[in-house]
Amino acid sequence: MGTKNLARKPPTSMATASATLLLSLALLASAAAASAATDADAISRFQEYLRIDTAQPAPDYAAAVAFLRDQAAAAGLEARTLELVAGKPLLVLRWPGRRPLLPSILLNSHTDVVPSEPHKWDHPPFSAALDEASGRIYARGSQDMKCVGMQYLEAIHRLRSTGFVPDRNIYITFVPDEEIGGHGGVEPFVSSKEFKDMNVGLVLDEGLASPGEEYRVFYAERSPWWLTIKAKGAPGHGAKLYDGSAMENLMKSVEAIRRFRTAQFDLVKSGEKAEGDVVSVNFAYLKAGTPTPTGFVMNLQPSEAEVGLDIRIPPSAHVEALERRLVEEWAPPSRNLTFEFKQKMSVLDNFGKPAMTPADSTNPWWLLLEEAVRSAGGKLGKPEIFPASTDARYFRQIGLPAFGFSPMANTPILLHDHNEFLSKDEYLKGIGIYESIIKTLATQKDGTPSLYIFNKRAYALNNCLHLMNSLFKRLPRNRLAATRRSYRRLHTQPQPQPHPLLATFSRLCVEGPFPAALALLPDLASARLRADPISLTRLVKLCVRHGTASDGRIIHRHFAAHGAPSHAGGGGGLFVSNSLVSMYVKFGLLDDALRLFDGMPERNVVTWTTVVAALANADGRKEEALRFLVAMRRDGVAPNAYTFSSVLGACGTPGVLAAMHASTVKVGLDSDVFVRSSLIDAYMKLGDLDGGRGVFDEMVTGDLVVWNSIIAGFAQSGDGAGALELFARMKDAGFSANHGTLTSVLRACTGMVMLEVGRQVHAHVLKYDKDLILHNALLDMYCKCGSLQDADALFCRMPQRDVISWSTMISGLAQNGRSNEALRVFDLMKSEGVAPNRITLVGVLFACSHAGLVEDGWYYFKSMEKLFGIRPEREHHNCMVDLLGRAGKLDEAVKFIHEMNLDPDAVIWRTLLGACRMHKNADLAAYAAREILKLEPDDQGARILLSNTYADLRQWTDAEKSWKAMRDQGMKKEPGRSWIELEKHVHVFIAGDLSHPCSDSIVQELNRLIGRINALGYVPQTEFVLQDLAIEQKEDLLKYHSEKLAIAFGTMHAMEGKPIRIMKNLRICGDCHAFVKLVSKSEGKVIIIRDPVRFHHFKDGACSCGDYCRGPCKPLVTRRRYEEGRRGVVPAAAVLVRRGEMSVRIKAVVDKFVRELKEALDADIQDRIMKEREMQSYIAEREREVAERETAWKAELSRREAEIARQEARLKIERENLEKEKSVLMGTASNQDNQDGALEITVSGEKYRCLRFSKAKK
Repeated sequence: MGTKNLARKPPTSMATASATLLLSLALLASAAAASAATDADAISRFQEYLRIDTAQPAPDYAAAVAFLRDQAAAAGLEARTLELVAGKPLLVLRWPGRRPLLPSILLNSHTDVVPSEPHKWDHPPFSAALDEASGRIYARGSQDMKCVGMQYLEAIHRLRSTGFVPDRNIYITFVPDEEIGGHGGVEPFVSSKEFKDMNVGLVLDEGLASPGEEYRVFYAERSPWWLTIKAKGAPGHGAKLYDGSAMENLMKSVEAIRRFRTAQFDLVKSGEKAEGDVVSVNFAYLKAGTPTPTGFVMNLQPSEAEVGLDIRIPPSAHVEALERRLVEEWAPPSRNLTFEFKQKMSVLDNFGKPAMTPADSTNPWWLLLEEAVRSAGGKLGKPEIFPASTDARYFRQIGLPAFGFSPMANTPILLHDHNEFLSKDEYLKGIGIYESIIKTLATQKDGTPSLYIFNKRAYALNNCLHLMNSLFKRLPRNRLAATRRSYRRLHTQPQPQPHPLLATFSRLCVEGPFPAALALLPDLASARLRADPISLTRLVKLCVRHGTASDGRIIHRHFAAHGAPSHAGGGGGLFVSNSLVSMYVKFGLLDDALRLFDGMPERNVVTWTTVVAALANADGRKEEALRFLVAMRRDGVAPNAYTFSSVLGACGTPGVLAAMHASTVKVGLDSDVFVRSSLIDAYMKLGDLDGGRGVFDEMVTGDLVVWNSIIAGFAQSGDGAGALELFARMKDAGFSANHGTLTSVLRACTGMVMLEVGRQVHAHVLKYDKDLILHNALLDMYCKCGSLQDADALFCRMPQRDVISWSTMISGLAQNGRSNEALRVFDLMKSEGVAPNRITLVGVLFACSHAGLVEDGWYYFKSMEKLFGIRPEREHHNCMVDLLGRAGKLDEAVKFIHEMNLDPDAVIWRTLLGACRMHKNADLAAYAAREILKLEPDDQGARILLSNTYADLRQWTDAEKSWKAMRDQGMKKEPGRSWIELEKHVHVFIAGDLSHPCSDSIVQELNRLIGRINALGYVPQTEFVLQDLAIEQKEDLLKYHSEKLAIAFGTMHAMEGKPIRIMKNLRICGDCHAFVKLVSKSEGKVIIIRDPVRFHHFKDGACSCGDYCRGPCKPLVTRRRYEEGRRGVVPAAAVLVRRGEMSVRIKAVVDKFVRELKEALDADIQDRIMKEREMQSYIAEREREVAERETAWKAELSRREAEIARQEARLKIERENLEKEKSVLMGTASNQDNQDGALEITVSGEKYRCLRFSKAKK
């Protein structure tokens, strides 16, 4: 190494050289830093996109689209969001070109990803963790295919920053639901007007990672066939050897399929063909045997066996040969084998050609793609057929060229796998690849007519595609398939020409009109022509849609006389007979269907299932359905999932349902989604919530139908809390609620009067803006929760209203004390031409009853049949009894009951009994109670109402008789309960029970309220205490009524401007009614109380019921008269008590009261002991969990500390390496005070001496 002495050069040259050198080094370092910052930003954006959880089945599309729109705005792209399927946003970005008439480029990607199992990942699947050591980004979607979508955007961002403007339009699409078939994304998109207007000439979609240096590219993909093969054979003992068993027949097929699979796989192993070029056959399941609770029956050879196959067919395969192999070798009928395609996707496009894009010199797009990748430093591998399915198939299906390409070299294929990752270096390199691709494809070079002509042809093909689709859609698929098969076999065997009359008949059976097809039946009979079974079956379906039962009988007679061949041998007669049975059922002619069924020489599972389902759904014939199920099994026909799903609803007792449940387990159908859903419904209808919950908890399913069944069952059974709990679990499981779910949840909110939860459900309802059923349920919820303001706003905003909407609003207003408004709404309903139904009239009569409008009530009742054609039913008569009873016209009410054209039921007599108590008519009350007990001897409410009537009149002897009769029968009076919702929690209060955790504060608040309303004239109305006690004791009992405790709790936690809402299980007593009125005035609060009959809205000292519901108004007891009563004007019985001269009767009552109180206290103590033990057990369990978590956290902390230490060591080494590199690049300067003032610099091992210069020298 020599030392160059720069000090000998002239000072100017030396200074210039040193300055240039330092400036170059600085620019180099600045450029490197800027590039590193740009790459870091790109990686950061990629990680942010990966962190959005778009995994099926509940992808967060909204967050993904919002993020992508922000990125598009930053890149200067036009953005548009389409929603071709509700809840499935499809984002379209556009980079306008200078020549928009040129065919455009579409860069497609999807936003959803497959689910993951987080516990099997080293990093959380949506954390986008970056391993600094390896440079790998771990996340679900890092390969499939969020990387490609972000690379599109980053490449365009870089191109725009360089000033590049494309010649043709560039579109980027982010589509939903690719991972579940694309049915909510690309499939409707390619048929839309928006796509046609884009004038697409080429599509780029996703590909696969490549373990080597070359990038993989795909020009086609395999089509999925999902096939089931079923075998039948004679059952036999497990030790018996015989031919033709089901398993033997099936295993021969399995062996043939396995040999074919091995041969195809050998082609892949040898390298002769790629995986996408062969037909893959994989076994999905094998089902046979008779299951038991502990396993399978081992000593029985099954009579049925089944295998499921996943077959993937490349477009280059010989489909006819494979179908022939299936019929002749895999499932020959000679071995009692049948097969069925669950899905059979075509390998051809809409024009009958293989759905492939040319990947050679005949396709100018392919040449440009090769050139673009090569110019970016990459290399394309040999074009392949994609082994699975992507959205590209929809573009190829309509004739557009489409390539699958993902620039991920040197990367293992990990899509759908655990620990999916992509190297950040490969990601950044891929952005450069797409820069080159977009720039090359978007530039239309002059003098390249071949490409322009190709683009015009593609454009014309794309434009005519919609017309061709419409023409093809007019023909049924089976006719198209039959036509294609006939064309292929044209040169192999001659086809006889069908009779013109038969051809016309077959066409009319498909296209209609139905009368023309029906009119040809006599002509066919005259010409002695026999129609084929398929045409007759189609004619039957046309009859169901457009004909009548008489037309159906004409078809049946023709079939019986001149129809298809007999049932035996597969001639098609059974097929037509099944259609006729179904036709009779749908026309409601069940007896005709049974007569046809009885005359059929052969019946299969479809025949039996149709009849069993019809009987199960018919009124009064459910037991017959069960008998038919038994006969079906005796006939040797095994029920399937649809049979059991239909008949489970006919189980009318728990024992029959349990037996049917056991039968589904025995035949192995208990795991079927529809059977389980039907089981849940059956248990719920019988009121067995635990049974239905047990079936649900055992189920491992991802089906929304089952969630809806269990939620609806709990809601309809009155367990609203259970329904809401299940709804929360469903959302946590990742399921989105549909209209059925929301309807059930709203029912639960209505039953629990949980207004705040109902308002949250309202947010979900907004996306179903045209669902009338859902809006009616929401309206009912608001009305029954007492929120008339919300109900009125919703009613006015509803886009359409039916009779249910109007009836709900009328009943809601009436129940909330706004009877006059309810009648005005009824008049408005009639003016808009909506005819009322019987429910509407019930609401109208209820409004008249609770407002005391006797004459109006009589008018509507007497004229409802004449004006609206509605005959008064039992509900309307009950409303009239209530109307007359509340108005005090008890004799008229009794006369009305006796003159009814219906036999009065217990409800009507109970209504009269309530009116008797209101007006204190003991004799008539006793009469009404006797009538109730004749009809329902165990009715507890009648005895309670009668005893309360006697107690109101101070007829203690008669009241005691009623109480004694109840005690002798083991009945207990239901205690008064009130509950209030606070922050999504329901707080329940029981009369006289101070066990609430806030009891001390509640009592203090209650005393405060009583003190304030005493100044307003409040006096406890002790006549509402239905016990013969002293005044002080009565006041104490009144003080702790459940609604008063709930009101005190509500005022403690009341929010400004929000009403206090309280629900009760019993009617509010007169004292509490007066108490709440005065509290609403003193506190300035709106208090809403719902009892079993109606709502009471208290505001400014008044109630919406106008005190009408309390019966005849009584004069308010003044404070002076009350104090006089307390000083001396007391009943004689009270004087005797104070002097200790208690009568025998009073002493017995007091002793009984003390005894019951002691029993209640003992029971309460035992209950508290049990709760304390449960709490101690719970605390111990929690302490154990805390200890386990602490141990786990310590282990995790140690692991992280070790990881930090390793990272610090690695960073130290990297720091040292950076210092060394810095020394090599920048040199090591030694500041020595030489005599000549020179500075020594070492660069790349060579020493340089530069003269120093000061500012003056400079």
